[in-house]
Amino acid sequence: MKDNIIITLGDSFTFGSINYNKIGCDDTTWPNLISKHYQKTHYILNNSMPGRDVQTIIDNWIKVIPKLKKNDILIVGLPSLQRWRKPMDYDNWLTKQVGNVKLTNRFRLPEHVWSEGELSPKTSFNELDTYIRFINEHDSYKKNFNEIISSLILLTPSKIYVWSWNDWLSNSGDSENFNKIQNEIGWETSHDEYVKTNGKCGEIGDLHFSSDMHYKFAEYVISKLNTT
Repeated sequence: MKDNIIITLGDSFTFGSINYNKIGCDDTTWPNLISKHYQKTHYILNNSMPGRDVQTIIDNWIKVIPKLKKNDILIVGLPSLQRWRKPMDYDNWLTKQVGNVKLTNRFRLPEHVWSEGELSPKTSFNELDTYIRFINEHDSYKKNFNEIISSLILLTPSKIYVWSWNDWLSNSGDSENFNKIQNEIGWETSHDEYVKTNGKCGEIGDLHFSSDMHYKFAEYVISKLNTT
């Protein structure tokens, strides 16, 4: 009987596979592999979106804490700090729910407008984007987010693993950045897969996980969860 839940929070590294809909290519994702491993005891809620920013992911983390139990699993994938977010109109809000855990997404990565209109005729999007990306990577932001994450790990009652494909996240028992993961299991990208398969699978220039890396990462996360 399934009494527990796995919640995965993140961006495109958690959302899916570059091989989706490519004939003859494996599009299995690491969240699905982890879900399969725990299928007898856990449901899964994958709340992720390409381009999602750190603040939105942390917001969702805070929202699920009161719903989590000891044997639940929370996996938090964090992107670069450069990203920021814009609000979406009510009609575009997206709610996902599994059991008593419900998350509503109200923000997305900006492209060229602020909300549904121009921010200002005197402020171009490129100027605004460059400025926000610059300040978001300041050491004050890095230190602040790492302190928040350390506190949230302590407050989370379930099993937890926090990771990032970037290097700003501090390495601790329950959180690991790109460099630590690469040292432990390697890091193969979709571009690497493209080269290995002569263009059949993967994507040229793409830095997301290769199909093999999805399997490696799933096994690695499971091993980390089994030690907590």
